[in-house]
Amino acid sequence: MMTKSTAFLRVAIATTILLAGEIAPASAKVRVLDFEKDALGNDLSGGTQIHDDWADWGLTITGKNYKTGNNNAPLLLYDTSKSGADNDLRTGTTWGTVNQGNALIIQEYNNGSYNLHKPDDEAQGGHVWFKFEQEIGFQKFSLLDIDDNFGDAAGTQVRVIGKNADDKKVLDINVDDLIRRFADTYTNPDHTKSQGKSLTHSYTNGLGEDIDVTITQVGNKRDDNSMFEFKFDEATVQKIKFQYNGVSGAIADLQWDDHTTEEPPQLPEPSVSLGLMMMGLVGSWQFFTRRPQPD
Repeated sequence: MMTKSTAFLRVAIATTILLAGEIAPASAKVRVLDFEKDALGNDLSGGTQIHDDWADWGLTITGKNYKTGNNNAPLLLYDTSKSGADNDLRTGTTWGTVNQGNALIIQEYNNGSYNLHKPDDEAQGGHVWFKFEQEIGFQKFSLLDIDDNFGDAAGTQVRVIGKNADDKKVLDINVDDLIRRFADTYTNPDHTKSQGKSLTHSYTNGLGEDIDVTITQVGNKRDDNSMFEFKFDEATVQKIKFQYNGVSGAIADLQWDDHTTEEPPQLPEPSVSLGLMMMGLVGSWQFFTRRPQPD
């Protein structure tokens, strides 16, 4: 039979553990960058030139225009819900997509100017770097109007590369190859028939690891106004490069896991642990002293 002292000790320990359990670390945060708001939650409008809008997320975004060779080329937000300089980027019910709002583009250089008042994606391409202060878990992204190169040109024109803190290539997605494989699988000329369809292919990264990448046709188009989502095994990266060789296009969104907690986990100090134990003892003592004793 359990003695009163043994029961008292067990209840005290259980109470202490329960109280200590309140000091639990917060879970990691999944970020979705859809270019509608900055890191502070402020609305962004089409035509906005991107600078350090997500610095509070530990993210900087820079671009290069291959036509000019400018390594700090302007990156603009294109409002895909409205007619503009490039209606190939329009989204909405007509194209079988949810209105995507803003998308990120490398601004076109034309007639000696970047024409910042008139957002339009650079036809000769360029690249965009997303650089983080620390490694994150990259999960997926979506691209608009990427398949003007639908197997017609030689070489890889659109590629997405992810590198870790050691500058090792842990992600290398050949977008053109995926699109060609998708087209060879879903051959119906009525592209509405392949809306929502997916295809998965494996690519080997710079570490010799095989990464499964799934491409999904989001809208009902494959040429102008197309939208594709790319989802893969979470890749631990610190920087991501979207590269467009001689073609235009736009980035609709990215998703990643911060790999950090909102509040760093902290172990209780010895004084805190002692306090928790005392609270457990006091609570247990009160419990036993209030129990009715048998006659």
